Amino acid sequence: MIMRLSTAQSRTLALLVDNATDAIMVIDDERRFVDINPAASVLLGLPIDELRGRALDDSLPSEEASLLAESWPLLVREGKGRGEFSIVQLDGARREVEYSVTANF
Repeated sequence: MIMRLSTAQSRTLALLVDNATDAIMVIDDERRFVDINPAASVLLGLPIDELRGRALDDSLPSEEASLLAESWPLLVREGKGRGEFSIVQLDGARREVEYSVTANF
């Protein structure tokens, strides 16, 4: 089911996402960032414009990127997932994060 939002609803949703303290990321089937909110930009250490189109895998330690590549088809098929993984920030710092994902069919 596709739901169309009014202009006012779209603005409200954008305000909620932009001001959320949790990182929110929209990722395509090739695991590239389509859009992210400011909290995700801070977490990853790059401006939003530099993250769009960049692969999520580039922000993960190599072993985690390999695991993600293997588990991605299952995640898409199942439609949901939760867990923890590490990210590598621009300065090389490694951070453990919890995630919750929902696939958009």
